[in-house]
Amino acid sequence: MRDRVRATVSAAVTLALAGIVVWGIAADAPSDAERLEDLSARIACPVCEGSPIGASPSTYARDMQDLVAEQIAAGATDDEILRFFSDRYGPGIILDASGAWVLWAAPAVLAAAGVWLAAGRRRPSETP
Repeated sequence: MRDRVRATVSAAVTLALAGIVVWGIAADAPSDAERLEDLSARIACPVCEGSPIGASPSTYARDMQDLVAEQIAAGATDDEILRFFSDRYGPGIILDASGAWVLWAAPAVLAAAGVWLAAGRRRPSETP
């Protein structure tokens, strides 16, 4: 009997937590303005080297932002919009942040290497 109660409570807690996660994901859908801002940071300006269209002062970048806004309003997904620009301007138009993990991992790796080196240099003390 105790095992059955424990299993029922575990199942109820699991379902409640799963519901909270699903609700959190559904409630956190970005607005059109947030999507425009995010996409404008991920698409490079063809006029300004290395600058996203959201930060570029060029009129060409503003026209591209307007095109992104139109596609968002038409119901296009972020992947569809990025694919549109990639097909039109080439894959270099998408600012890729896939290498950013190195910036986050580097301090941890360096700290671990420092601890390893310090532990290797430590010698046991000699007792007389």
